[in-house]
Amino acid sequence: MAASSPLCDICESRGSRKDAIIWCSECDELLCLECCEHHSISKSSKNHSTQSVDDYRNLPSFILTASDKCSVHSGKFEFFCPSHDDLCCVQCLHDKHKDCDQLFPLSAVVHNVKTSAFMNDIEGTVDELRTNFNLLIAECDDSMEAFTATMHKCRKEIKELRQTIDDHIKKIEKQIIDELTCKYNQCIAVKEKLMEDLEKAAVRVKQTSNDLINMKNHASELQVFLGLRDIESFIKEDKCFIEHLLQTDSLKHSECKFDISPAIFYITSDLTLLGKLSIEEKPIVLSLEVLKKKEAQAIRSPGYIMHQYSIKTHWQIHITGGKNAQRLTGCTLLPSGDIAIADKNNDRLLICDPHGYLKKEIAVIGSPVDVTYDSQNQVAISLANKAKIKFVNTETGTTCHKLSIPSTSYGISTSIGNDPHHSDYKIVTRIKDYGFLITDRAGKKGKVVENQGDAILYVSYKDEKLYFTKWDTNKVICCDLSGNILWEFMNDILQKPCGISLADDGNIFVAGFESNNIVMISEDGKHSRELVTELDSLNNPAAIHFNSVLNQLAVVNLNDGICNVFEINR
Repeated sequence: MAASSPLCDICESRGSRKDAIIWCSECDELLCLECCEHHSISKSSKNHSTQSVDDYRNLPSFILTASDKCSVHSGKFEFFCPSHDDLCCVQCLHDKHKDCDQLFPLSAVVHNVKTSAFMNDIEGTVDELRTNFNLLIAECDDSMEAFTATMHKCRKEIKELRQTIDDHIKKIEKQIIDELTCKYNQCIAVKEKLMEDLEKAAVRVKQTSNDLINMKNHASELQVFLGLRDIESFIKEDKCFIEHLLQTDSLKHSECKFDISPAIFYITSDLTLLGKLSIEEKPIVLSLEVLKKKEAQAIRSPGYIMHQYSIKTHWQIHITGGKNAQRLTGCTLLPSGDIAIADKNNDRLLICDPHGYLKKEIAVIGSPVDVTYDSQNQVAISLANKAKIKFVNTETGTTCHKLSIPSTSYGISTSIGNDPHHSDYKIVTRIKDYGFLITDRAGKKGKVVENQGDAILYVSYKDEKLYFTKWDTNKVICCDLSGNILWEFMNDILQKPCGISLADDGNIFVAGFESNNIVMISEDGKHSRELVTELDSLNNPAAIHFNSVLNQLAVVNLNDGICNVFEINR
């Protein structure tokens, strides 16, 4: 049965029933032909976009039930609060959001949402999910077929084992039957020979008995005397035969007896299983589409995303030793949780565990400035006094590789992901008198973004963009790989910006050397907030690194030998 047509909302409110032909998403009303004509010429609604009833029916139920009015105050939603992730009416602002420092007009938040990066990300994620589920369904189907095949294989092996056991039992059964038959035949042959000898002796004795009767009746006395002597010798032989039989085993009864091997009892009592069955779970070998961590930038502004960051815990690592006063100019959090710290004044790289225990001190000649994780157990180090990038194994302390560059260098970073075998893997460093060098590990794909001015030390790289600090003008700058400035950030809360690091969601962390703080800046440079202050033991923070996997932020103070580590909630 065809679905009934929805009714016109306006006519229905007047008590009449007319079939609707269009739906206005902005008015959230179904309209009949007559109301549609009025709607199309009304000053307040003539520019509204409308859809057919068929298109209306295809909308998801959660869209049809969504309301643009506040359930508490019944007012229309007009603002979005990223701090609470709430839509707000005017009354909500006074009741709940009067202390919120960021409120966005809803019209600005939803403007062009259908063509926004958020929509593109969601569509891309849905496509990835669909592809992944298709792959997983195919993999699951193949897995069930393979599993069924292994079941049949096990059944075959069990039957073959049973057949092997049966064949072996039949073999040893035949052996013992043959042995029984052989022993029986040997024994019966002896008994048959004895029986034959006994029967002959019995015939002979019977004949002797008849001879005695005839002798007594018919022979003379002399003949009897002579005959008795012969008979006596016969009797003597027969008596000896009987005595021999009695003295030997010849007259013993023979009996077949079968003693079961003890091993059989072990089989019947201890052998309760032919084998052990188990179901092994093996990881699938399947290349799924990577589900990227997308941010709701159209609905949830960059300011909202940034607002979610907070400090969970904080601890310090105290660096000691060295011939000269410590000058900590670089740090990076390794995947293991260890921290690599560059001490420029003492030509050394320090590897500390998460609790601050010094695991290794590695000599690095050339005044190491900054350090970044490269791959596995390797880090890349920039040098202030040598025109090289040095790659060092943090486990062994040995130099694995040296990359010659045009000049000495300052800040260094790698592209997000840290996979040196990936085609998009980049090493970026600030080179004195040249600008920024972007290259691979081998130095074969080098590109120089020419000098962006003086007073630039640290740099980060993501998605074909450079992010760097310019401490003399208190600016944080983003440019493309042609050197074109995309945006500049400057705010009184950030003085003498120094170290810079990026999160995987695009948020930027900057160390304020003179303001003694860490300021977060949104990826578009439009929003900022102070995450760490001077009260959190910052004293001229120089270098900074955020590890998006560990959700940890490392900050080294330049001169007092302290590395601060913050665990971040986000």
